[in-house]
Amino acid sequence: MAVNQYLPKDMGILPGAVTLQTIFNLTGKLLAAHQDSAQYIEWLAALTNQDALPDGDQNDNHDSWQSATGHIAEATTALNEVVRQAVEDTPQSGRGNIDSEIVRQIEKVQTRKRHWQAILKAKLSQIPHRKRESWTRFNRRQPYRMDLPGQVSAQSAKIVVFIDNSASISDQLAGVFLSQIQQIAQQFDTNIDYFMFDTQVHPIHHIHDWQRHAGGGTTFQSIFNLLSERRYKPSQTLVVILTDGEGEKATVNTKFKQVYWIMPTGAHLSLVDPVGHIITLTMDEYNGA
Repeated sequence: MAVNQYLPKDMGILPGAVTLQTIFNLTGKLLAAHQDSAQYIEWLAALTNQDALPDGDQNDNHDSWQSATGHIAEATTALNEVVRQAVEDTPQSGRGNIDSEIVRQIEKVQTRKRHWQAILKAKLSQIPHRKRESWTRFNRRQPYRMDLPGQVSAQSAKIVVFIDNSASISDQLAGVFLSQIQQIAQQFDTNIDYFMFDTQVHPIHHIHDWQRHAGGGTTFQSIFNLLSERRYKPSQTLVVILTDGEGEKATVNTKFKQVYWIMPTGAHLSLVDPVGHIITLTMDEYNGA
């Protein structure tokens, strides 16, 4: 009865299905909709202990009471069977679980994911931009006055990219990361700094010429230590970390909250309670490397 309320209406009435209408026909009691099985079992069990008549017109007389006994007994028997079957079909351990066949059908429905660059671009647009005077632009309010400077955007937001260079990163995954990173400079009109990291962080001066040399272990805290040492501003810095997630099992200490962990499908971040957002590469992003 709990589940049947969510079935598509175009399926019609399923043979033998128990619904709220079924209980109303048997008892005259209209139970509240969209409750869980435990609540319905409790209500139905209470109803079986009552010799309740259907709620009819309040102006009816009592002439039909004499012949109602047989119907009450029949309704009670039917209701007892409904409760017994509900308890049998819905054990306590199974409540709240979805049948494996239903799970399989749900997994067939693929939700289109947004590319991580689009997510980053949307976040970047939310950071306020400063303006500065420029003599190369006309003043918009008084364009005919050549003695007044115009204004141009002084981009205050910065993207800082960190590429995992540890030994756990395969050459194929390193190629995927590099392909993703090389697209950033083409898509974002802002300042971008690039670094590679393992247990230490090293700058990448020319991302298009970068050649990977596999390092050792992985320490995510080194990333946030460098951000603080170089005085990046947490409110104006987007931190992008491309990694397979294998590193220390700890909680990083940082004031930076706008952090995006870009990881391959199936990877898990080792950190406890990681800051920021974890984004899985879509298949076309992975295969397009």
